[in-house]
Amino acid sequence: MKLQEDSTTLLDVRDIFVALVEKHPVVDKYLAADAAIVKDPDFEAACVLALADKTEELTEDQQLMLSPFETVAAATATPSPGGRPQGGPVGEVEPAHGAEEVWRGTPHPSNF
Repeated sequence: MKLQEDSTTLLDVRDIFVALVEKHPVVDKYLAADAAIVKDPDFEAACVLALADKTEELTEDQQLMLSPFETVAAATATPSPGGRPQGGPVGEVEPAHGAEEVWRGTPHPSNF
């Protein structure tokens, strides 16, 4: 399919959609810039702010919506005054592959 080819550009996609609308005008309302295709506009706006690293602009309600998707920093071993890690004989275990954040296991939003 043309849309899935690696060589397809955004201009190609635009041309395909224009041709589609010319052939089937009813699709225009689904492809319009203001099309009502978002299930939860507030959640989408919160995601956009978070992905743009503008979390300080999130409202309290938006922060609450995104809270299930928060990540926490992984625990790291803290040396004691004697030079040995604290937290037992082997210290804290770090996540595999040096991951710095741990996913809490929240399901993907599409699974709600």
